[in-house]
Amino acid sequence: MIKTSSTLRRVLCTASLALPFASNAEAAPAAPAAKGSVGVAPSAEPPEPFEEEERRLEWRYRRADIWEYSATALVAGLYAAVEFGVPVKEEPGWTGGILFDDAARDTFRMKSRSGRIRASDWSDATTLANQVQVVLDGVLTPILSDDWNFDTAWQVSFINIQAMTLTGLFARAGHRFIGRQRPSVPECDKDPNYIEYCPVARNSGFPGGHTAAAFAAASLVCAHHGAFDWYGSELADSGTCVLGLGVATASSFLRLSTDRHYLSDNIVGMLLGGGIGYGLPQLLHYSHPLSIQSDDGLARGGLVPVVSDSTLGLEGIGYF
Repeated sequence: MIKTSSTLRRVLCTASLALPFASNAEAAPAAPAAKGSVGVAPSAEPPEPFEEEERRLEWRYRRADIWEYSATALVAGLYAAVEFGVPVKEEPGWTGGILFDDAARDTFRMKSRSGRIRASDWSDATTLANQVQVVLDGVLTPILSDDWNFDTAWQVSFINIQAMTLTGLFARAGHRFIGRQRPSVPECDKDPNYIEYCPVARNSGFPGGHTAAAFAAASLVCAHHGAFDWYGSELADSGTCVLGLGVATASSFLRLSTDRHYLSDNIVGMLLGGGIGYGLPQLLHYSHPLSIQSDDGLARGGLVPVVSDSTLGLEGIGYF
């Protein structure tokens, strides 16, 4: 992953190939050019190198374009349509656990109603904490710590919107169209007070929505902090990523403790949220650095036309 240096030294180097406009142009002292021949224009003194202070979080990756804005609006519209227009299945489309689900349920499920309620509250809090962190970090860090860098704040915030809406669409589509019965439903049928909200969304178990949201947010943080010196410290950036993933993992296990999901629900939720949260920014933006100097040491440049009273040619301009 390319990280730009804190100060970019730009050196302008030019080389011009010129054709004389007039035959009576003053000849160079060394030797006159033959009539009709192509000469080399006297080279001007190269300008002094200059330094331009660069923001720590300067945006140096592919920017969102009209197609991405349109696609994200479409995804958001589909998400809203599924959320509010497709009812929860009255009858389950899938019941019971698979593979290790029942063993994991026996291990992690809280045995008391009060314990399940506390686990539910904490799972809500940890999921929300990750989501709030990625939103505030994306907005406030560039603006407050990098000289009011609204450009990067917007680019990062839009990536967050892209990933979270796509994660929400896939998760909610699974709830509405697959309709897996939650593991708590048989217990709720026997005891309406088994958990705090027994009648709600009985057949919306797959995939784990809290887990998908928590891992999407944590993975977005990892993607942003890997692409930039976000806090100016590799240790702080890595620690923030690890902390977010730890909170997401805790949220996932807390959902098992509430008896609202099977382990397989949460594994799929983790892969869904983590894959989109980290993969989407890499695919669309962070794997496409802009063609300017970076720590790889490569020079970038191009040719521009030069026209003056006595010169017609090309000028090479480069960043080194």
